[in-house]
Formats: sequence, C-alpha cells, structure tokens
Amino acid sequence: MEADQHSTSPALPTMSWEMLEKSLAHPNTLVREKAIESAGRFPDARAVAALQRAVCDEDSRIRSIAAQAIVEAMMQHEPAIDSALVEILSSGTDEDLRIFLVTHAASSGSETLLREVIVRLVDSNVATRATAELALKERAGWMLSAAAAAALPVIDTARSSADSTVAAKAATLLEPMQRAQLRRTMLDSGVATILALTAALRSVNALVRAAAAEALQQTADARALPVLREALRDANEEVRRAAALALGTLKWQPGTEEDLAYFLVALGRWKAALTLGSGAVDALLLAATRSNSENQATAINTLAESGSVRALSPLVKLLDSPHAPVRKTAAQGLKTLEWVPVNSRQAITHAVELEDWPGAVSFGADAIAPLMAALKDSHDQPERSGMILCSLIALDDPKAADALVPYCRDGQVAGTAVAALDRLLERTAAEVSAETLHAISQLKNVVQFQFSMDPAYGRLVRKGMELINIDDLRARASAEIARRGELDALVSIASNEGETP
Repeated sequence: MEADQHSTSPALPTMSWEMLEKSLAHPNTLVREKAIESAGRFPDARAVAALQRAVCDEDSRIRSIAAQAIVEAMMQHEPAIDSALVEILSSGTDEDLRIFLVTHAASSGSETLLREVIVRLVDSNVATRATAELALKERAGWMLSAAAAAALPVIDTARSSADSTVAAKAATLLEPMQRAQLRRTMLDSGVATILALTAALRSVNALVRAAAAEALQQTADARALPVLREALRDANEEVRRAAALALGTLKWQPGTEEDLAYFLVALGRWKAALTLGSGAVDALLLAATRSNSENQATAINTLAESGSVRALSPLVKLLDSPHAPVRKTAAQGLKTLEWVPVNSRQAITHAVELEDWPGAVSFGADAIAPLMAALKDSHDQPERSGMILCSLIALDDPKAADALVPYCRDGQVAGTAVAALDRLLERTAAEVSAETLHAISQLKNVVQFQFSMDPAYGRLVRKGMELINIDDLRARASAEIARRGELDALVSIASNEGETP
C-alpha cells in the first residue's frame, strides 16, 4: 500500500538554473557539494561551466566531487552538454582538466565526445595525445565508428602541422582510419558479397584493396582464398598484411615455399622467412622496396643475412632513398655483401651512409655536395658534425676550392666551408684556378646560422647568426693572386729582354 502511495505521489518540482546557481555559490560547503552533484545531472551547458570552475576549487573534496559530476554530465548525452565539454577539450587552458575529460570521454557512449577524443590524438599537448591514445586502446573498434569518420578531416589537416610530432602522428593515423571506414562502408552497405569484395581487392586504389582484404577476413569465406593469395604480392604493404591475416583466419596452407615466404614476410616474421633461404629472396626484396621505412630497413637486414647476390642491385638503388634509416641500412647491407661500387658517385654515397668520412673525402671535389648535405642533417649531432668538418679540412684536391666557394654563402654550413677553404689554400693555393681565387678574394659578410632544438615542435630552429672572420682566407687568395701577377711580370720582362737586339 505504501508502495502504491509512493508511486502515485506527485514528482518533486524541477530545480531551476537560478536556484542551482545560488546553491553553487552558497557559503555552506555541504550545500555546495549537493549543488555540484546536481550540476552533473543538470541538462544545461551553464552547469558545465560551473563544474569547470569547481574542479579548480581550493577545497580538495569540492574538486573531487566536481570531477565526478563532470563524468556524470558526460553520461547524459545531451547535445548542449556535449558541446560545452567539446569546447573545454578543444580550447581549454587547464591541461589537467582536459586530460581528465579525455580519460573518461571515450567510454561515455557519446559519439560527439568520442570524436573529440580521436581528434586529441593530434593535440598540441604531448600528455593529452598520450592520454587519448591510451583511452582509445581500451575502446576496441573505434576506427570503425561514425565518430572516427567525422574526425578524419581534422586528422588529414594535422599532417601539415608545424609540430613535426603531430604531423607524424597524423600521417600514421590517416591511412588505417580511412581503411577502417571503407571496410565499415563495405560491410554495412549490403555490398559485402564475396564477388564484390574480391573485385575490390583488385582495385587500383590501395586503400580499397586493403579494406577489402580486411572485410574478407571478417566474412571468413574460403572462396576468397585464391585472390587473397595473390594479394600477398601486392605493391602495398598494408594490403599484403591484411591478406596474410585473412589467410591465417581461413586456416590457409601455403602450397609452395614461395607462398610461405610471402606469407611470413607480410606478417613481419623475418627470421622465419630467412630459414627458407633463396626461396624468401623475392618476398624480402618486395618488402625492402615497397614498405614503410622501418620495415624496409628490417627487410634489408634480412636480405644481407641471406647473402643473396640478387639483393645487390635493389640495395644500390636504395642508397638514394629519401629515408635516412633506409639509406644507412642499405649501405650496411651492401658492405656485408661485399659490394664493389662501379663509379665514384656510388662510392661516395656508400661512404657517406657508412659515415666513412675520410673515405668520402678521398674523392675530392665530387664529395663536397654529399658531405655538405650530411653536415646540414647533423646540426643536432655535434660529434658527427665535428667528424665531417675534420674530413673536409683534410681535403687536398685543388678543384674542391671551386666547389666550396658557393657554400660560403650558405648560412647552414658557411663556417665549415670557410675553414675547409682556408686549409686547402694553405696547401694547394698554387694549383687553384685564378677565377676561384678572385671569387674568394671578393667574399663579404659571410655568416653562419646558429641552431637550437625547439621543444614545442621537436625540431631544430634558427636562433641567430654569427659573422665569420674571413680575413685570413681572403688574404691567402689575394697573396696568391699577387704572386702570380709578379710571376707574370717577371716572365714578361724576361721575354722582352730576350727580344732586345
């Protein structure tokens, strides 16, 4: 009976914002605590602003209650509340609060808040990025969500961020997120038939191919085995890996040693592939030339261990890779395989990547450009820079003077160029061309840039410049010009005297 009476009793009147606002400012701590708890359930964005202030309160208990109230506010899934929380996440200045929100927002059930957590993966704050990554690890399949689709434009834009760590993270995220969204579309749109997916696996678009392979793994249909086997040789490593994972799900058994090698390499099982000997070379060569730089380097090392001479030509080409780790690993692999360069360009490049600076400088003028490029990449490595400088100072090729002069006007390496030129003229001034000597004597206002590491962007930035004293260098050039002038005059006098009757 009491239960019936309770169920039919009139509901308590809803608290107005004005009443709640007064309670939030009440001098009595207990009243404020109850008001903060109520604010976490209040469907008004103004309550979020009040809670934001409360988490900075001097009273630790108030801060704790306010934090829990914010978590409760997240669970409301009210658009206005979500928008207010997004505003804090995107532009709030309290990093501790932002990190707290990121920690809980991913599991709140709100697609709006989930999107904002995904966006925080490319946040300017390192701790916020790390928190977002950890929070999303605990939410399986987040890349397939509508929130991830909504976050894609922000991730794409972040690839051109001035902060190199943010740009790198965005570049790493973009492709797998796009692939996951394509897979979601394929599986949810009703077109995920075996025929449609196997056709997609032959698309000209690598993202489509990888998404199709992942979708085929989920369908687990054995009819996809032949096309998945072909995909182990795809030019794109993500397609190869997705195909290998799908084949593993389907309990596929390789029919040949070659198939097994492509399967193992696609999964990154390098040591197992190496045991196959020559049968793994083609698969390793594909990985060495068509993978991300880290996997390229690992594949190159594995090829070198295999001792196959078939690896030589591809590894020589990789000496020109845009990725420093790949070039270095290729050079080391070629050394292991006892490769002999066929021309000076190859020999210099090989020596530079092995950091054999004396070996590179032994080629004289031809080594200047590669050595200067290496020096520009070494501003944050004093020991390496010093070794390159010592090698350049040891130059004894008079033709190198002509190659060094332009670098005296390059603020990144001007100091080294001047030092190398000065020592070179000291030893070989008599053999340097007159044109080069005149160019040296006319040098003015030579400056060397100063660099420092910017912790905000994780890269070297110019912090100033230093004027280089070139008096000695110009004096050497001028002295040699004068010496030649005097010599020419003596020769002329001698010639004239010989013609006197």
